[in-house]
Order: sequence, then C-alpha cells, then structure tokens
Amino acid sequence: SGDPQTFYRNVIVENNVLFNSRQRSGLIVSQGGDTQVQSIIVRNNITYGNADAGLDLTNYGSLNMQGLKIYNNTITDGITNGYPNKISNSEIRNNIILGSKQETGGFTLSNNFTSGDPLFVNSAGRDYHLQSTSPAINAGTTLSDVPKDKDGVSRPVGSAYDLGAYEYGGTPTPTPTPSPSPSPSNQCT
Repeated sequence: SGDPQTFYRNVIVENNVLFNSRQRSGLIVSQGGDTQVQSIIVRNNITYGNADAGLDLTNYGSLNMQGLKIYNNTITDGITNGYPNKISNSEIRNNIILGSKQETGGFTLSNNFTSGDPLFVNSAGRDYHLQSTSPAINAGTTLSDVPKDKDGVSRPVGSAYDLGAYEYGGTPTPTPTPSPSPSPSNQCT
C-alpha cells in the first residue's frame, strides 16, 4: 500500500523574520500528492531578501488547499502562487506586499498595500515599523485572528488596524521577568 495521507490543519505561523533564502522563498505553504493543507493562519511575519519570494503559496497536490489566512504580514519580496485554481476559501488581508511578484490568484484580497512607499522607519536597516505618516496606518480591517502585532501590541491602536506586522504607536508588551528558581539546599536530613 502507499504512504499514509498527511494533514496540516489549524496551524499558526506567526511573529517570524524570514530572510536571505538563497534558493527558495522565505516561507513556503504548499502541499503535494494527497497531503491536505487546511485552516492555516500566517500572521505578523516579516520577509526580505529571499531568492524567489517572501511567501510561496503553490499547491502541487491533487486536492485544494483551503482556509489559508495571510494576515498582517510585511512581505518585501513578493508572493508566488502557482496553480491558483487549487486554492479555495482563502484570503490575503492587511498585508504590506512589495516586490515584483504579486501572484495572489485564488485568494480573496482586501486592505493590502502593494505599491508605493509604505514609509518604514528604516528599511535599509531592516526596521519595518511604520513612520507616523505611513499610508499603512489605520488602513486595515479588523481581524479577530490577529489581536496583537509582532511586538505584542494590541490591535488597533488608532481607529483601525494598521497594515503589516507592526501597529504604529503602541507600547510593546514587556516580556515577563522569570521568577528566580529556589536555590537547592545543601542540607542533609
């Protein structure tokens, strides 16, 4: 008999910086054969400097990928998507998507920034936070699947969600300081 079928369901890919892949894309969400990819959320990620694209959503399999949610990412090196007819019930929302590759067929699109200058704080220095005059501020739609940004700031800070991985003007949630472990006692009883 053949290999068992593989399922990827209810997976969240979040808060990553994916960069400088010399041969491929920064993040690949794909399926082949009879693998099933369903209900995947990709949120608050940053991609840059990847050879192919920041995000590859190509389906090589015999079954449709479905329920993909690409939300609030900063993708500076584009999206590739071969076989858009094999993607269903999926959406790309509230992203900053730059680069020459804008292959988004098969997805419902809304509130994405795809051309022009989003006014990052320092893109050359890889700081993709937004400047105060960025057109990406308050340009998004509310997404319950993205309650916080990459820094842990609650969304929205202003009147609406910002586009990309960072919400402008919020205060990052501090990482809690771990409690010290009790010192072992050297006493014998």
